Formats: sequence, structure tokens, C-alpha cells
Amino acid sequence: ILKCSPIEKHASLFCRMAHIHLVSQQLDLALEQLEAAASSLDFAEPSIRLELLQTKGDVYCRLGRMEESLEVYQNALEEAKNPAEKAKLLYTLGRLCVRLKHVRLAISYFTREMEITEQELGQQHLSVSRVLHELAKLYDEGLGEHKIALMKLHKALQIELAVLQECYQ
Repeated sequence: ILKCSPIEKHASLFCRMAHIHLVSQQLDLALEQLEAAASSLDFAEPSIRLELLQTKGDVYCRLGRMEESLEVYQNALEEAKNPAEKAKLLYTLGRLCVRLKHVRLAISYFTREMEITEQELGQQHLSVSRVLHELAKLYDEGLGEHKIALMKLHKALQIELAVLQECYQ
């Protein structure tokens, strides 16, 4: 199919092949497909470029190459256009930073993700509560700033109680 397809479709095909290898835990083969896609990225649609970067970041993470994964996801964030994509990438970047013990950078990513989520879904959404829990843990365990952590947990609890009240009604 690759030989018969126009070059505009190559990145998409490489991405599909990489996903197949990823699912079957053939990470080196997935990475080969993603590297092959690099030559056709200039012709790819923005959504395909973003998907390729996310897949590459995932492969690097699964291979234990966290710094490379972080770099690729940062590039993906620059490609992201809509708020949902940005929020998802910021959350992933935050989780990677937690694994790398980059506490302050993780806090920065989670805070940016929370701002987007609040803007798009409202301040009383469970997704905001989830991020507040992440932030509380970082402030508590990562920085030893227990009062800030408690404030984050209190805010998360208020959101969760409001959501429960709404469900009850």
C-alpha cells in the first residue's frame, strides 16, 4: 500500500504500522516505523504529525527513555491546536515529569492543564479535581509544602461534593 500511495498518505501509513507494533509490544519496530515517517512529515496533515509525535513519545516512555519521551511530548504540545489536545498533552507531560522527579516542572504542566480544563469544562468538573489531587501530592511529597497541599485537597473535595450533590439531585 505504501508503494502505491501518494506521499501525503505515507506518514499516516507509517503511523498505523507503528501502532500495530506498539500493541504487539514490538517497540523497536514501532520506533523504526516512526523514524521512517519523519521523511514524509512535511507532507502530513497536522493531526497526523501530532499523532506520530504522541506515539513516538509513548514508545520512548515504554522503552524507559523518559527524557526523550519528554522532549517529543513537548514538541507535540507545540503542534496541538485545540484545548482538549493541549490539556491531554499537558497532563501526560506532568506525569512524565513526576516519573523524572522534575517536581516544579510537573506542577507547571498540571497547573496549565487545570487552567485549560476549567476554561473548557468549568471549575466544578471532576477533571479539575483529578488535577488538584496530582498537585496536592506534588506539593506534599515533592516540595514538603503541606499547607498548599491541604488547600488543593480541600478544593478537590469541594468539587467532588458539588458533583455528588448534583448527581443526587
